[in-house]
This record gives sequence, structure tokens and C-alpha cells, in this order.
Amino acid sequence: MYTWISKEPTKLPIKLPDGKLRYQESDNDSNEDISEFIPIQNISSNSDITQKKEELATIAQMIIEDPENNIRQLKVLREISASNNLTIKKLALLTQLVVYKDIIPGYRIRQLTDKEKTTKVSEEVKKLRHFEQNLVSNYQAYLKSLETELKGVNYLLALFSQRSLLIQLPSMICQEHTITETALKCMCDLLISVTHFNFRLNLMMTIVSRLSTSKFTKMSAMCCDTIIEIFKNDESGEASLDAVKLITKMIKSKSYVVHEEVLNTFLHLRLKEELSVKTLNNEDSFYDKTKGKKRKFDKQGPKKHLSKKLKKLYKERKEVEKDMKEAEAVVNREEREKT
Repeated sequence: MYTWISKEPTKLPIKLPDGKLRYQESDNDSNEDISEFIPIQNISSNSDITQKKEELATIAQMIIEDPENNIRQLKVLREISASNNLTIKKLALLTQLVVYKDIIPGYRIRQLTDKEKTTKVSEEVKKLRHFEQNLVSNYQAYLKSLETELKGVNYLLALFSQRSLLIQLPSMICQEHTITETALKCMCDLLISVTHFNFRLNLMMTIVSRLSTSKFTKMSAMCCDTIIEIFKNDESGEASLDAVKLITKMIKSKSYVVHEEVLNTFLHLRLKEELSVKTLNNEDSFYDKTKGKKRKFDKQGPKKHLSKKLKKLYKERKEVEKDMKEAEAVVNREEREKT
């Protein structure tokens, strides 16, 4: 995205007696041997960008139509995303996002053991394994490239620590910020769309780290919205548990000084809906079953050994206890909804 060029002499030349001109060296000793780090501008013509768009669309269509036979094309897309042109880079990153969302299967792919690698299998299984392992490796490389783009602004701040180069910093950070926002958008989209797939924890760590900033920015809001979507759509609770652990760890590391929106994400955890009266009753039923014979004896014992009057009182007491449990469950649910 950036290139190095040498600085030109800044002082006027001196005319010698023989009529020749001699250029003077700059007086600024602090700038000796320092090259000027400037961004490559988006000077590509519209036709070049249009041509690259068509190329990206063609490759993406090939992969989506037949992922197993065209899995190698993922590397081609990644190479295009390494372009120095800002527009082409963004297009390539977004194209990869669409492709991965389409071809990623509905299950997590595990690494093959040494024994499985040496075991003879059918051609169909061999082809599937080849596709899965290539998909995981390319997906991992894509996530690494996104993470690299996210670190772009911090890299520039460290690079331009010298005052002589600070004048170029604002425009360059503006360019880098746009690609950083695109990279973060891709990661958030992947975490929501393919939560079940590999490297979920890596995505969460990157996104949660963006919530630790003291200033709540547009990208911070994007990360909060992503975590909220995870909480809302998580059926098993595994992804929510991972996110809660990472967020609480981050909050502790910041000495509990975080933006209120970070804490508000916890309000979207599926606790109020899951802990309904029906769920509580199911838990009571499960608790009864775990008691086994002892619970059965409690139910049958009084009926066998008590008089009719005491049996009637026993039955009425059980009904009252049942009504009290249901009433408590309703009250507890209402209190949770208020909070």
C-alpha cells in the first residue's frame, strides 16, 4: 500500500565560475538517510478497476459453483487482495467474505490424525478431506490478512514517530482507516454467519479487543452489535460462553473502566427467555427423576400408611406447594424482566 521514494535536494544550486551548477546538501541533518514514506494513490483508471472487478466476480463464481475442484482459486483471491490499490484491496477482501460464507460447511473441520492420514480411504473421502483441509488453511490465511489490515493504523503511528514525517500522517491514516473498517466488518460478518466454524475464538478475541478502547467509536459499536447478535442467535450457549469469558477478562484487565455499551451487551444473553416457567418445571421434573426410589417412596408411603383424613390433608398440601412454586417462578421471571 506504500512505497519508498528518495527526497530531492531542497536548497538552491550554486553557480560556479565555469558556469556549472552545483547542488547543495540539505542543512537538516536529522533527515539524512531518511526516505519519504508516501502512500500509492488510487491512480488506476476506471477501466483497470472495472477489469479487476470482472476478474474477481469470475473467480468467485467459479469457486461457489464448484468449491471442491476450484478450491485453489482462493489463493488467487488472496493474492489480489495484496494489491497496493486501495479500491482493489477492499473489493478483494469483500469478495473473499462472500465466497467463504457460501462454501463453509455447517460443521467444524478438525485436523486429521497421523493414523487417519496413513489410512487408505475411498477416492470420494480423499477428495472431501483434501477440500476440507485446503479450505481451513486458506480461511486461516484470510483471517490473518484481515488481522494485518486491522493493525495498519498502529503501524503507521509507530513508523511516523519522527516529527519530520508527521505532516503526511493524517492523510495516510485516513486511507488506512477505511481499509481497517472494511477488514473489521468482514471479521464481524464471519463471526455472525459462521459462528460454528473453525477459528471462532480467534475472531472473538480480535473483536472483543476493539471494545477495550476508552473512546467508543463507530468500529466499537460494530463490535458490540456483533456480540449482541451472537447472544441472540446462540442456541447451544457455547459461543455466548466464550464471548462472556473474553469480555469479562478484558473488563478486569482494564480495571473495570469500560464504556457502558460493553456492559449492555450482557442484557441480550438468552437468560430471560430460557428461564421461563416451562423450563423451571422441566428442571423440577428432572430433579424428581434423580431422586429415584426415595422420591417414589415419598409419594407412595403416605398413601399406604395414613388414614383417609391425613391422606386428604397430604394431597391438599402438595397442591398448595405446587401452586406456590408456580407463583414463585412467575414472580422471579417478572423481577428478571424488570432488571
